[in-house]
Amino acid sequence: MVCELVIKPVVTSRGTYIPFTRHTLVGRLRHLKMLVYDLHDQTAWAYPPGHHALVSRLPYHITDLALLHPESTMSWLEVFRLIWSLRHLQVLQLQMERSPAGGLTDAVLQRLDAIRRPWGCANLKTLVLGDSGSGDCYDFLPERAFGTSVTRLSLTIYQKPIATSAQGALVSQISLFSALEELYVRFRGVQTHSDGQTLGPSDKI
Repeated sequence: MVCELVIKPVVTSRGTYIPFTRHTLVGRLRHLKMLVYDLHDQTAWAYPPGHHALVSRLPYHITDLALLHPESTMSWLEVFRLIWSLRHLQVLQLQMERSPAGGLTDAVLQRLDAIRRPWGCANLKTLVLGDSGSGDCYDFLPERAFGTSVTRLSLTIYQKPIATSAQGALVSQISLFSALEELYVRFRGVQTHSDGQTLGPSDKI
């Protein structure tokens, strides 16, 4: 019984990816609840433009979604298109490797606003966000990206302090969570000896 599916698409000149929304596979994944997209080192979005719509119309409800390391601007757009298309989404993990290549121009922001859906993240209760070291990823989150219903929020920050503008963007996101009950913040960095030698990772909560 498959409840979780981990997807690591490989973008090549042939556009290789796993077409898991096809009828044959859909029929065998009747208990699927969680999707994990590992997008590390992918410079483009591997799936066709209508992929989010196919996922949202699966005969079972996807309640948990993990999106790991979206790096390109197109991936950033498609990631939120997918997030906002899942009406029953309750748990979301977004691990950000770095800010989108080229940043978010006015044109990109307009596209993000255009693909937002009124029901996007309406049922989201648990949100896990991670910044892998750039320090400014939170500054590139769309406004009201995760709705207002989050009750449990977990943040992992790999660089301390994060960029000033990113701090403001993060506070703006959190201020919308009027039902927030639990907040977890973890700072992860690297300890150095007095001679500059790296000793290893350290966690501060």
